[in-house]
Amino acid sequence: PTKPPTNRRHDSRDGSGSAQIVDTRYFNHSAIPDFIMTWPKTKYQRAVYLRDSYESVIAAQDIKSLDSTAPILLALQDLESPEKRPTEVGGEKSLITDPSGVDLIAETSRADASPMAALVRANFARGARGLVDAPKASQLVELSDSPARSDLTHAALPDFVRENFLEDAAREMNRTAQLMELALGNKLTDIPELLDSPLSPAEIRHLVPWILRNARIAETDLLWKQLGTMMTFADLEAIKGELVGVNLDPLIRANSDTWRAKRAYVGLAVRDHDDPDLVSNTHWSVIGSSIGRNVKEERLHLADSARTLRGRSTQSSVLWTDLAEPARDFRLSRVELRGVTRSVAVNAEQSVDVREDVERVSRSFDETFFVSEVGVRLESEDPDTDGVEARVLLGDSLVVSDAGASLADLAGVALRLVSRSGIEAEQVQDVIASFEHRQ
Repeated sequence: PTKPPTNRRHDSRDGSGSAQIVDTRYFNHSAIPDFIMTWPKTKYQRAVYLRDSYESVIAAQDIKSLDSTAPILLALQDLESPEKRPTEVGGEKSLITDPSGVDLIAETSRADASPMAALVRANFARGARGLVDAPKASQLVELSDSPARSDLTHAALPDFVRENFLEDAAREMNRTAQLMELALGNKLTDIPELLDSPLSPAEIRHLVPWILRNARIAETDLLWKQLGTMMTFADLEAIKGELVGVNLDPLIRANSDTWRAKRAYVGLAVRDHDDPDLVSNTHWSVIGSSIGRNVKEERLHLADSARTLRGRSTQSSVLWTDLAEPARDFRLSRVELRGVTRSVAVNAEQSVDVREDVERVSRSFDETFFVSEVGVRLESEDPDTDGVEARVLLGDSLVVSDAGASLADLAGVALRLVSRSGIEAEQVQDVIASFEHRQ
């Protein structure tokens, strides 16, 4: 080799938008890959070998010697004519392609395309196999990208993906087809291992928005809960740019008790008065940088990231007498009462709820007490613990749970303790609770 390998990375046009390429710098050594493709959050990688032409790939017997490693063999010269297309390349795991084929795959899908089109593109470099020159790439794109095939059936799909993709990619695409069928209201007699693993980043980015826009199933359908077991609220946040104008109610409500986040914020409502039926006015939706829902004249925002919700950073506080009634719905772990002449901090040293202690202290002094922060104990994912603490920062209109709390709990605390709209407990259920909890 002329130079040692380097870890210099480059973005790629693999169709997924996430792959990176490591340049090995061994460009004059045919037995060592020219590049290594990697993908975030996975150890999987795929070697890329550059060859002058299809003829050189076959002459060097690259497929025979390298097939077990599932390489990408990129012929730098496109086929001059269809007659020169190899009739048999052999191998079971190798992808043999050329720049024209890659360019066709990397083109952006149409807005009305099926999720299958995006997954063909996203999985091409990572999981495609066989000879994919420009004509074959065009066939793959047309088959998956056609709006007429957006209802590509579960029965028709397996042969298509098995022929052109490695096992892991084929499994992901088959599952996508099954979920599309279920979202369209079609009942499948066999759903093998549908819930055996989380959705991939590509499935979340391309499939979930499609389901939310096109589902023909009721809010009560179990599919919404099934999707919730295959992704997290943080995953939904990660694709919020794809969800503007989409009604998120079915997915968020179905998973409000199990999905967890770290922050809730109550601010002024964002409302389009000229279009009262607009999704952003009446449903869980994306506005700006966060997921939220209008409640009366305020908007409740939920987030898993501190960067998304920072609060208002004011020094205001609330009268304890105004907070005492809604606080009875929660277990208080910490309250600091601030008066004109004295301040009293009440902490849960032994008890899991200090609310009665706080009320007793407030009645013991002829003092008007204000509160700027309250500690609330919420349910934990671990049933053997006393729960997790959430800090209610009243001056910032913010609820923070560093350990994470359910969406339902965060929403309940924010709407009952932070909101200035007088939200009652039963109204909280209307905002966030799943269908069965609203019966």
